[in-house]
Amino acid sequence: MDMEAKEVAGHNEPDNAWFTTHGKVYNETEYLRDHPGGADILIEAAGTGATEAFDNAGHSKDAREMMESFLVGTLKGYRPKKPRNRPSRARTPPVSNDSDRGVLELRHQGVPGREADERIHGEAQRRRRGPLQGPPGAPCGTGTASAGGSGMVAGGTGITPMFQVIRAMCDDDRDLTRASLIYANRTEQDILLREELNSLARRYPGNPDVYYVLHHPPEDWPHGKGRVTEDLMRERLPAPEPDTRIMLCGPPGMLKAARSSLVDLGFEQPVAAARMTDQVLIF
Repeated sequence: MDMEAKEVAGHNEPDNAWFTTHGKVYNETEYLRDHPGGADILIEAAGTGATEAFDNAGHSKDAREMMESFLVGTLKGYRPKKPRNRPSRARTPPVSNDSDRGVLELRHQGVPGREADERIHGEAQRRRRGPLQGPPGAPCGTGTASAGGSGMVAGGTGITPMFQVIRAMCDDDRDLTRASLIYANRTEQDILLREELNSLARRYPGNPDVYYVLHHPPEDWPHGKGRVTEDLMRERLPAPEPDTRIMLCGPPGMLKAARSSLVDLGFEQPVAAARMTDQVLIF
């Protein structure tokens, strides 16, 4: 179904949010609550062409495939612009924290053969300066001296914000939070920050409590196998108490399943633009 740009422009409210990317028209109204980058980013783009902003955000293949469920038509008269040479971009949360004075450390897990990842690697080797943008979404901190439980579910590179929170907890002697982490990956080689996580676990026995899950584990794998299920979260994460906080970061498919399971376990319905008073926080 072909649509005029002026028709798309009329869908520019939080309860009626459409936008276009690469000549396709999407109705993202139902996704505002669940968008990992926060609802405000989508609301700002409502009724407009968002191709450049979408590409600059570094969306994954899973995110692009998921968008097809929100497709409502094509933009009439759309002509793709000639590609411009520009620096490669990636969404890469830092793993350093406030105690690392004068240091900002980023971890990017690339895939061999993926053109964008190879460009990023090459640019990092050739130069020492580059632009930074963000952070997207609603700001939140860890607080201090909390006696409640903190549960975390991370997938792939979604471990980076969790590592920041865990490290901040461990570095603060006043923080009494008990952290439980479920960290899922496809293979053992995909585990990011494993040495650093294990080091923290040795220095602070039992906190964090780290449980690895692999979709394709080796034969002698001592931890979880398969997917992050509702039963696993019930077993490894703290119960839904008023002072419990659950944090999620990972691929869209994992986030969708985890949100549903947490609600079934008795937690509040999570939202994307999280506040520190929310029981479930999505990074």
